[in-house]
Amino acid sequence: FSDFLKNAIGYKLITGNSYIFGSKPEFGSNKDKIVSMTVLPSQLINIIGNQSVEYYNVSGSNTRLEKEDVLHLKYWNPDWNSGLQLYGQSPLKAGLKVLDLNNTAYKSQTEIIANKGAYGMLWDESGALDEDQMKQLKDKFQNASTNEIMMVSAKLGWTQFGVPSDELQILQQMDLNLRDLCNLYGVPSLLLGNTNDKTYSNFEQAEKSLIYNVIVPELTALKDSLNKWLLPAYAKSDNKQYYIDFDISVLPQLAEDMSQVIDQLSKMWWVTGNEKRLATNYGEDTTNPLMNQYFIPQNLVPLDEQSINLNTDTGDYSED
Repeated sequence: FSDFLKNAIGYKLITGNSYIFGSKPEFGSNKDKIVSMTVLPSQLINIIGNQSVEYYNVSGSNTRLEKEDVLHLKYWNPDWNSGLQLYGQSPLKAGLKVLDLNNTAYKSQTEIIANKGAYGMLWDESGALDEDQMKQLKDKFQNASTNEIMMVSAKLGWTQFGVPSDELQILQQMDLNLRDLCNLYGVPSLLLGNTNDKTYSNFEQAEKSLIYNVIVPELTALKDSLNKWLLPAYAKSDNKQYYIDFDISVLPQLAEDMSQVIDQLSKMWWVTGNEKRLATNYGEDTTNPLMNQYFIPQNLVPLDEQSINLNTDTGDYSED
């Protein structure tokens, strides 16, 4: 199932579309039920139809996939032209310039490292050094240790060839590109190695942001679609109501949040035990009727039953 989720959500994140094909038996008691699901390669799927979906097929194949057998997950697409609105738009299309710029930055950095050429030119301004002495001097400079103080007996000149990568700010630009690409998906760039991202004070906050802003919306979209597409046939056959859901409370990154919820629930006497169980994803306890009752703290009593008598005498006791 984890591979199913990776494929279903992964294709959607990259291409803007995810297609899930449901296989149904041709005969038998499970004829109308989907008994297996396969994620199709979204980049190879064609939608046949201009204003609405008639059916699907795979590039290079004449096999017709009926629209009832295919669950299509997609992102919103504002491009309403010749049926393009039937396809989802990839987030990478919106950030195409950022992606191209990032690829160019990587290529430039690679070329600088692989094809450095001559770094610069060193010459003797005094003319006192011969060719062998200049070669020895060059080797001495190239093999110098960090923080070593170089001493020479002649006046030297230096000319820089090209611009070093640090002055071109290629690495800084790559960090900016990484952050922009992460923003396309709502992913904190801190989690992908951008240590210059100061938006989050620590990894824990960044991980929580990833869960709430990225993972939960994607799982919710998949869950809602499966509930609408997959379950009706099973509910009709069994005369029961089925519902697919997911539980993020089991994630260790949210353990602190769950502890806070439990602490608040423990103080809420006006909530029944079963309501507290449902709030913490433990399920309702149907065997114990006491779980549906309210337990009021002993130190709380109604005002009309309080035992303190208030003195309402308004007499004047001031001295003459």
